[in-house]
Amino acid sequence: MRFLTLRVRTFLFMILNLLLAFLLTGAFSLYHFQEETTDYHQQRLERKERAIISHIEYVISGQDSVPRTYDEWSELFDERLNEIGSVHKLDLAIYHPKGERIAASVNAAENQGVLPERLNEFPKGGRRVPLGRKVDDSGDLLISTSEILDANKEVDLIVKTLYRVDNSAIPESEIEYLKQLVYVYLFLLLLGIVLAFVLSNYISQNMRRVIEQLKKVRLNKSNEKLDWRFNDEIGELIQQYNDMVEQLERTAVELATSERESAWKEMAQQVAHEIKNPLTPMRLTLQMIEREKDIKEVREMATNLLEEVENLTHIAEAFSRFAQMPGLQLERFDVSYQTNRAVG
Repeated sequence: MRFLTLRVRTFLFMILNLLLAFLLTGAFSLYHFQEETTDYHQQRLERKERAIISHIEYVISGQDSVPRTYDEWSELFDERLNEIGSVHKLDLAIYHPKGERIAASVNAAENQGVLPERLNEFPKGGRRVPLGRKVDDSGDLLISTSEILDANKEVDLIVKTLYRVDNSAIPESEIEYLKQLVYVYLFLLLLGIVLAFVLSNYISQNMRRVIEQLKKVRLNKSNEKLDWRFNDEIGELIQQYNDMVEQLERTAVELATSERESAWKEMAQQVAHEIKNPLTPMRLTLQMIEREKDIKEVREMATNLLEEVENLTHIAEAFSRFAQMPGLQLERFDVSYQTNRAVG
């Protein structure tokens, strides 16, 4: 990962976020659809179950007397139960209140596991008890057990109903909605990929722009500043770059000033050295002449020359002090005396 460029890492990070968001949204949508499908089949089973019970009660009401024995019930429903199951497209069986199976639809033999010869579970405290789901080789089954009561609220029959889950029965509008949702997700995913690519390029191009400007930064020339209109992270980086350019320009000015001062100091030291070299032997010679007491004029001339040598020495020392950049030194002297001495 560390070998990937910033643009590629940004692009991949955005794509992963998009995929994660779509996966979570898709998982939630799938879960919601499955719950809706389960509710749809459960409600459909309840409607069919009510219709079957009404059908069975209608058959019973058409008899002169209500059957009471197992044989009477079997004779009544042995053939008619197939018709009822065919009409409602369900497999079912009816049981005597004691649990013996009276009759079953034509597919009962294929469902011996859930439509047994004798019931082991009975409804308790209600006319309908959903017994859950079972998955067999032919698909998913919903199982429910209901009671049919007589006029005295006593149990006449127990009806066990099997509902085979068939998603082809789901309304076409819901299937179409799911298809449209998938198309929208795919479109949004493609749009997100394009936007992630554009945004990653936008970020990397601005970063590359800053990098290129940093490569061009030189101390001995004017460096170009960058403009940025937004107050974001890239804007902060560019502001830091502009501040660095300003600081570099100030440093360059200070360095140039320092170089000039250094050159002046070096020149002053050189001038002082060049002046002092001939003055030393001249001073010694003039001092020897000044000690001669025979010729007054020569001695006065030597004295004047010595004063001039001293002045040159002071000048050389001043240059030397300038090279050391001392503080300002003030000195009092007699202008008339110095002028007359220089003229005389």
